Order: sequence, then structure tokens, then C-alpha cells
Amino acid sequence: MSIGAKFTKDRGDFATGALMWDVLNLVAAHRRSLPGTIDLTSIGFLRPYSIAALCALGQRTGRRCGLALPSDARCRDHLVRCGMPTWFTPTEPAATIDARETNVVVEHLVDKPGNASERVVDILTKNATLAPGEGPQIKDHLDEVIRNALVHSGSDVGCFVAGQMFPKRKTLELAIVDLGCSIPVHLRRNPKYAHIKTQREAVLRATENGVTGTVGLNRWNEPNSGAGLYQLRQFCSSGRGELAILTGGIGAVFGQKDKPILWPYRGGFAGSLVNIRFFLQHGLPTTESSTTIW
Repeated sequence: MSIGAKFTKDRGDFATGALMWDVLNLVAAHRRSLPGTIDLTSIGFLRPYSIAALCALGQRTGRRCGLALPSDARCRDHLVRCGMPTWFTPTEPAATIDARETNVVVEHLVDKPGNASERVVDILTKNATLAPGEGPQIKDHLDEVIRNALVHSGSDVGCFVAGQMFPKRKTLELAIVDLGCSIPVHLRRNPKYAHIKTQREAVLRATENGVTGTVGLNRWNEPNSGAGLYQLRQFCSSGRGELAILTGGIGAVFGQKDKPILWPYRGGFAGSLVNIRFFLQHGLPTTESSTTIW
């Protein structure tokens, strides 16, 4: 499968739909078909959501899927630094390159939330202004979303987390991807929300405080707060970020606008993708050009 035949740089704009659809459509179809090789040779840049989604797909194939890395040296080195080749069979050997301070290296999680949220808070602490006690709160909210991906989805590959800070654009992005059931499917498993009929309503309810599809305790014998997505939505609505969700047949973006942006996804994403974009300076980031992504 060749990725990037039409678009070589991943703009990652969930609000306008300027996304790497080759990646999303390929991963969304993982229950119907699996690729033998993923060809990234024409790619000039991939954002964290694309990296996490492709790594989840590589794991779904038992790491037997081939991976042709980008011809663009900067992009190839970036993917190697992020650890992407680990979940594939590279078509050629990839050198080992140390991660940078701006990288949140790909994590494959099957049990507990891991270290990604701590890494995010560390970057935010060094590069943004956080109120006292806000760092631990952000970590807790991110961990809750990761636990949701691990517990609620029933994904047989766990979940994948990847992130990146963009210093020139003054943003930090983190993506959490699972290949299990969608948020609407899980939410309706709770009798309290079984009446919800549309995916639109389900995603909106899932970002409300205390709303969860889990009845009783989770597999770690812990109560589920139902607050992770809600708290991240509140944070982003204050003008400090953007929360995007792609799950089942619906996409949603929560940010500074009074109302979320909702759009249908006919491909049907078998699982959930949650992408959080933190603004390191209050307000919307500057317009990005091809020279600022690195």
C-alpha cells in the first residue's frame, strides 16, 4: 500500500479535514484487510496520529507488515527517532537514532497507562505556563483517556501513543489510538446510555462529566471516573488546545468555538483515535508552512 500518493505532508487539521486520509482509511479497514507492505517513500512528514495509527496496524499484522521508510531524509530520521520501525519488518535496515527533547516516542500499552503522559507534562512544564497543580491534573486526565483505550475498547493490540512538540508553531500534539470497539458501541453497553441511537450523540455524551460505558469496576478493580475526555474538552475550550476524536462513523473537534465541529466518516474507524493539541502560548497557533514542521 503506497501512502501519500496525493498528499506528501500531513497537515493534521481535524477541523478542516486536511488529514492523511490514506493512513486513516487503511487503518480503519483493519478488520477487513491487512496490508503486506506500507510504502512511505513519497511522504515528507507524518504527524503523531498517523504514526500511532500505523504502528497499531503494524502490531495488528504481528509485525509482519513490511515498511518502506520515506526517501526524504528528515522525515525518515524523524520516524526512526520516534521508534516507528519497531512494529514492522523494514524493507531495509534502519539506523538507531536517539530521540530528541521534542519527541514523545511511540509507546505500545497493553496494561497500565505508561510514561507518555509524564513526558507530555514535562514538555508542557518547560515550554508553557501552567497554573500550580495543573501538570498533575493534565497527567491524570491523559492517563484516564489511555485507560479508556485499554479497558473499554477490547482492542487485541492494546493502544498506541505518540506525540511531538513543534517549537516554531508552539504546539504539542499527542495521539492515542486503539483498534477495538468504537466509543458509541462501548457507551451503549451501559444500560443508562443504551437509548442513545446516533454516533453523534454518543460522542458528545462521552465528553460530558461522569459519563462512561463501564458499569461497576474496571479490570483493575478501580472505578471509572468518566472525566478524562470531559476535562480535556474543558481545557481545550478555554483556548489552550484542541481535542479531536475519530471513532466509528463520526469525527468531532472541540476547541475555542462555542459548538464542536462534527463530521461523518463513511470509512468507519474500527476503534478510536483521540488527538490532543496543546497550545504552548494561549490562543491559536500561527499558520504553519512547510518550513516550520521540524
